[in-house]
Amino acid sequence: MYFWFFVATAFAVGIDAKSIGIRKGLRSGILDMGPAGWTLACLLLWIVAVPIYLIQRKELKRLALAAKFPD
Repeated sequence: MYFWFFVATAFAVGIDAKSIGIRKGLRSGILDMGPAGWTLACLLLWIVAVPIYLIQRKELKRLALAAKFPD
């Protein structure tokens, strides 16, 4: 039962990442992932990756918007 919850939230992270424009190359380091990378990370390391995504979401969204509309 919990398995499907983990799978659903991992795919929800991927869909959310794609919808806000996250892509590889927006930042440096281990958190430099696109939607597929975030989905895979959440599938493999849910307990770590989902909270990191939720904490970093606002910054990732800001970076995606800045890349889309440069000054």
